[in-house]
Amino acid sequence: MLNRNNMTTFTPTHDVVAEATAAGFFPPRHNVEITQVAELTDRVMRLTFRDPFIVSHAKPAQFVNLFTHDDFMLMPRPFGVSEVNGDEVSVIFAVVGHGTEQLAQLQAGDTVDVLGPLGRGFNLKEDANYILVGGGLGVPPLIYAAQRLAEHDASFATAVFGYRNDHFAEEYVSRYADWSWSIDDAEGNVVDLLNKLEQDDDLKAYDRKPIILSCGPLPMMKAVAAWAAERDIPAQLSMEQRMGCGYGTCVLCTIDTVDGRLKVCSDGPVFTREQLGWGGVTMSANNQSVQGNDNHINLYEPHVWKHHTKVAGLEWKNPVGTASGTFQYAAVRWFYDVSQLGAVCTKGASPVPWEGNPSPRTAESPAANINAVGLQNPGVDHYLAEDLPKLKAAGAFVISNVAGHCDDDYAEVVEKLADSDVDMLEINVSCPNVSAGGMSVGADPVALANLMDRLRPLTDKPMIVKLTPNVTDITVPARAAVEHGADALSMINTLKGMRINIRNGEPIIANVTGGVSGPAVLPIGLAAVYHTRTVLPDIPIIGLGGIDSGEKALEYLYAGANAVEVGAAALFDPVAPLRVARELDDLLDSRPELAAKLAAGQTWR
Repeated sequence: MLNRNNMTTFTPTHDVVAEATAAGFFPPRHNVEITQVAELTDRVMRLTFRDPFIVSHAKPAQFVNLFTHDDFMLMPRPFGVSEVNGDEVSVIFAVVGHGTEQLAQLQAGDTVDVLGPLGRGFNLKEDANYILVGGGLGVPPLIYAAQRLAEHDASFATAVFGYRNDHFAEEYVSRYADWSWSIDDAEGNVVDLLNKLEQDDDLKAYDRKPIILSCGPLPMMKAVAAWAAERDIPAQLSMEQRMGCGYGTCVLCTIDTVDGRLKVCSDGPVFTREQLGWGGVTMSANNQSVQGNDNHINLYEPHVWKHHTKVAGLEWKNPVGTASGTFQYAAVRWFYDVSQLGAVCTKGASPVPWEGNPSPRTAESPAANINAVGLQNPGVDHYLAEDLPKLKAAGAFVISNVAGHCDDDYAEVVEKLADSDVDMLEINVSCPNVSAGGMSVGADPVALANLMDRLRPLTDKPMIVKLTPNVTDITVPARAAVEHGADALSMINTLKGMRINIRNGEPIIANVTGGVSGPAVLPIGLAAVYHTRTVLPDIPIIGLGGIDSGEKALEYLYAGANAVEVGAAALFDPVAPLRVARELDDLLDSRPELAAKLAAGQTWR
């Protein structure tokens, strides 16, 4: 088993669950004790850990994120809750890669970081005979559904499970289900079992209507949905998708539904067959924390910020904000008070809703994440009507990120934001994941100059230009932005990168390439800030890239930044921006000269 090092830091687990819940928030990533790891069949593991909060809050089909002990593997592994007993939670998973291999090597007495429960679970409110149709590793969440249904005398559970080979879940589902049937590939499939139930008149137990709950391989669930639609049987389907954060802010785990592109982690994972358009419905366009850590910071106790900063003449209560692509108020409001941050930079808003890129949208890389969301967002009108008012009501200092495919797009959004309650604008000319606009503008100083000439007369609000590192010399577009009206710069956006699936030789991400973020990009971001400050000594700079601790934020301030933004770290620990802010606030206590410069709108260099 790999031991954790000090590459990354996350919220200390000293009473973090109690602190969060006492403050009325959902607990962030925290450390729990493993009580059992057992191999059910070849390469299929059952891992049990102690977490009273998840036990008391988990609903069937909800999942938990487990984090490996390898700091080069940032992305968590999501697993559906399969059973709860006492204060213990069990998950079942197959060993299919490096992450699950490391989790399989854990033993009783070890610890693991967990976040959850997450997602929308099955709706079990109606009295019915619930037909639990599972295939392979889709079976575990249905075991928990059977467990919860066993608590209700008015409902029944009929398990219909399909396996490739070994029937690994029979022992567990038999504890709870009223009836249980299973089949493997050599015998047939789950639809064969459903047909048999129908023939034997076993679909309606004690005159209870049948409702199908299903989880498993996509072809199986589509077949089950079609079977249910033919008989007008309601069906709830728990979807699987490659995920990032797991709680709705990164927009990596999208699927197409009749209502548009939705997130599996927060809009699901459970959807009805009608929502998915299946069955005849037409589709429409790591650091391991130690109990008692002396450096523990309670993120939920009242705090008076000691060290503020100024960016383009506006005061931030502290030098830490969120990076635009990683912040979504609807997701993070459950975890912390956004008014405590220096600023929140919201996801890019475009003139009209954008669906973004197709899935898969993310891939893992050593000490980094690669994403190709493609600036999915509901459009600036929705942002002004829904998102911005909620943020301002919550007391947040708001930076609105502006996205566009062409100059007209940017201009339309800026015009609509000009008279809003937004505090600052961030012009995103650096996204590597769109076919037009984005990085193509930020990499061309002439195009950037022309864009700023167009935008500057449209608003008096301070404008930040977000720059790409995918250039030979970042100071060239930086100078063009400043000379043509930018009030501040933010850097860096993600680097362009990719991963290859060695099983088929194809790119993992559907867009082929994506933006690389996380600890791996820290030195690149620092160098960009340092060199830009040397060339442009007076322009305010917001530094970002690889920040997951107060110490790394401090590096950016010494490099010449006025403030910083936390991005990828928030995808793996929701409270990371607030934690970094608190850590930095304490670090500045012993650096009075730097703190004084920041407060005056100056920088170290």
